[in-house]
Amino acid sequence: MACTTKESSVPLSILRPSVRRVTETLVPHDLARLNQHRENIVALHREKNWQKLNSEQVNTHRIVQQLKGHLKDLDELRSQVRLEDLHRFDAEVEVTKATVLKATDDYGTVESAVRKPQDDSTASTEFEELTISEQSVLIPDKTALESWEELRKELVELSEMVRYLSHCARNQRAVVEKIEEHVDHAQLTVQSGQRNMSAAARYSQYVLPVAGAVVGAVAGGVIGGPIGAFVGLKVALVTATTAGTAGAVGGAVIGYKKRQSIINKTT
Repeated sequence: MACTTKESSVPLSILRPSVRRVTETLVPHDLARLNQHRENIVALHREKNWQKLNSEQVNTHRIVQQLKGHLKDLDELRSQVRLEDLHRFDAEVEVTKATVLKATDDYGTVESAVRKPQDDSTASTEFEELTISEQSVLIPDKTALESWEELRKELVELSEMVRYLSHCARNQRAVVEKIEEHVDHAQLTVQSGQRNMSAAARYSQYVLPVAGAVVGAVAGGVIGGPIGAFVGLKVALVTATTAGTAGAVGGAVIGYKKRQSIINKTT
């Protein structure tokens, strides 16, 4: 199966009942049966009851397939969750995946137990690679041997599925974190640009009148000498101050009229 990458927009709160049905009801129920079957398989092998052992292994095979279906359902639900809720979804299903993985690893002890049931030093948490001849010694009945081989194959696939889905979740979280980082950076850039534009607008209110004052002073100096320059600068600064004040008052009056207009329309 491939990592799911479809676009999603559903809040986790809407999908949570379906998620909890899988994680809190279906998976725990099947895991309990899987663990019970494991104990039964070990006991039946020691009793050399090959017929019942075959039946037990076939039933266990079905349970493993159901667990694989539950994991696929969780992956499908995850593909519908919006990006900002993915980390919460992964946190809620992490325990379920870890529990399934442990249950599959526990089946690695079955072969050790049936090979040398009196020797605890042979216990292992991983499936041992046995040749066909070695497996035939463990399970001389052909039908029981074939069902055991099929069961082992399903358990390995289930274990690999859990690891692969966890791998996909980690990779997608990394992508989401990068996207969020870029979005945050873009927001900061926009806010900085807005502040610069506001400052530039305020600055222009004063620069233009003061520039006029300087021009007036220069003109006065050319025409009337130092006294003319002083008079020209003073007059121009008064004009600049008056213009700035007039602009501020005008802005306030316009704002007031707009507010009054809105109030009159709503009443």
